[in-house]
Amino acid sequence: MQKYELTENIKSIGVGKSEITIHQIRALRPIERFGVKDGDFGGWIEKEDNLTQDHDAWISLNALVFNNARLFDNAHVTGTARVYGTARLFDNAHVTSRAKIFHTAQVTGDAQVSGNARVYDHARVFGNAQVFGNAQLFDNARVFGNAQVFGNARVFGDAWVCDHTRVFGNSRVYDHARVIENAEVFDQAEVFGDAEVFGDTKVSGYLEVNDEWYMYGDEE
Repeated sequence: MQKYELTENIKSIGVGKSEITIHQIRALRPIERFGVKDGDFGGWIEKEDNLTQDHDAWISLNALVFNNARLFDNAHVTGTARVYGTARLFDNAHVTSRAKIFHTAQVTGDAQVSGNARVYDHARVFGNAQVFGNAQLFDNARVFGNAQVFGNARVFGDAWVCDHTRVFGNSRVYDHARVIENAEVFDQAEVFGDAEVFGDTKVSGYLEVNDEWYMYGDEE
């Protein structure tokens, strides 16, 4: 049994220098986990490929999924969030508020992206990670485990932020840097090069941690 149908409610949205037509969806069966009843209107998609007919993946009201982006499993897009390009959402991923996921980015596991956050290029958010506020994750960056990236933070290059770490404020983590375990990076701090920050370390102020630096424990 199909989960939803494309309705005759359509609108055009600008994508780059062109416009595409998107259709509002309507549920054909209840989706209890999201409080969706048979006949409820959902969000907007360009084509049926954007949202699987299997499992409980759903797009709510004002959210948009278009281009060749796809939702699978029990992924959920709410608020005025947009998922586009060839982005993918799997498992129990949740994208909400005004967040945008695009290019070939992926959000999987129980990860959440919200606020005005942007996840793009080949970036990945997975596990129980959260990206929110005005944070941006791009290039080949990875945020996973129970990590949080928020505020105006940027994580890019081939950087990893994972475990129970927090990266926030106006901080930057990039190149091949690793922020792991219970570390925090915030204020205007930057971690880059081949640096590793781990343990209960706090990197703050205007401190730059780079190249072969390894910070561990209670260092600040």
